Amino acid sequence: MRITSSMIFNQNVVQLNTLQSSLAVTQQEVSTSKKDLTGQNATLASQVMNIQQMQDINTQYTNNRVSARTSLQLVDGSLQNAANVLTSLSTLVVRAQNGTLGDSDRSAIGGQVQADLTQLLTIANSTDGAGNYIFSGYKSGTLPFVQQTPANAAGNVTYNYNGDQGQTSVEVSQGQQMPTSVAGSSVFGASGSTNIFSQLSALATTLNSPIAGYQSPNLTAAQNAAMTSAQQSAQYAQDLTTASAAISQTLANVTNANVKVGDNEQQLNSLDTLGANLTISYQQMMSSTGGINEVEAITELNQQQLALTAAEKSFAQVSNLSLFNYIQ
Repeated sequence: MRITSSMIFNQNVVQLNTLQSSLAVTQQEVSTSKKDLTGQNATLASQVMNIQQMQDINTQYTNNRVSARTSLQLVDGSLQNAANVLTSLSTLVVRAQNGTLGDSDRSAIGGQVQADLTQLLTIANSTDGAGNYIFSGYKSGTLPFVQQTPANAAGNVTYNYNGDQGQTSVEVSQGQQMPTSVAGSSVFGASGSTNIFSQLSALATTLNSPIAGYQSPNLTAAQNAAMTSAQQSAQYAQDLTTASAAISQTLANVTNANVKVGDNEQQLNSLDTLGANLTISYQQMMSSTGGINEVEAITELNQQQLALTAAEKSFAQVSNLSLFNYIQ
């Protein structure tokens, strides 16, 4: 068969195109550290895709744990602050139970109780950075504890809980939901006279009332009217004991909730370690399946560049094209 100059030209063009394509593929592999699987084994490409999907899921769980930890740290800090206030209140009640104190002394303590009540209510109604109430359960847009008005005849007020019993959660690993909030009712009590805020309001009223002629905020008007002087004194002491028990119970609730939050934070740390190990495993799998040996790839890249340069010079000499002369 007669070999024409046209055939030689076309053959050289094909060779140059092949070399340029190979060089482009190798350059892409070196820049991304990944094999170019285009047109290669479909099973290998599928394996690489599956590994990448697993890593993407692992990354999402990692991000979820960051979010969960931020929420738990906020709850943790709020519970610790609440514990400090409740400890202060417990100390105030012990002082108020001192029988040598006069009415003015107890009234001063009552003012401190009212200040602590306000501080504790602020903690219970605290929000996260997005304005969500952290003790409202699922009803994160609802102010959890609200003062009811007007005050009763004894001068104290009650507080209602407007949240629910739910706990928000985040999926932090495969099939594991992590609670990221605490229902306020489980810590501070539900609506009415039983929650700590209503109890503290009654305590402040008690401490601001003289023992002589005492009108208990925990009794009805008829019951108060029927008491003798001795009964009034005994009721006063009983109301302080009731308040002390309520404070102790709430402090126990706060402590228990804080322990659970701490346990959850510790679980997140363990899951982070597992997640980091998974990342390393996926990277190794990706490297062995779809990765490249960088030293070998760079060596191949240099060889391909030399081969392409040599082919271009050879083609220019054979074809004597002005363009290739210019390149030279």
